[in-house]
Amino acid sequence: AIYQPGVRYHKAGIMLLDLIPWRPMQLGLLESEQSALKEKGGKTQKLMQTLDQLNHKMGRHTVAFGLPVEDARWQMKMAHRSPRYTTCWSEIPKAKAC
Repeated sequence: AIYQPGVRYHKAGIMLLDLIPWRPMQLGLLESEQSALKEKGGKTQKLMQTLDQLNHKMGRHTVAFGLPVEDARWQMKMAHRSPRYTTCWSEIPKAKAC
């Protein structure tokens, strides 16, 4: 088993980006792999197959799309977040005239 008592664990996530088939593909002179896959729908299909394989192997709902969960028991740590002066009214600095 992977779990070891006494070891501190953190929740982590993995993003699968730029998934492409490993088999060779014929591209046009000015065509990229991404554009060829998008036109054929291969990228979406490959992603879904990979997610299905991982969920089948490791258990249901192990891997999912990055959507917010309504009742998440964990919260993102924001102790080192930069101020949002330009986008959040409550964080605009206030100056008082003397």
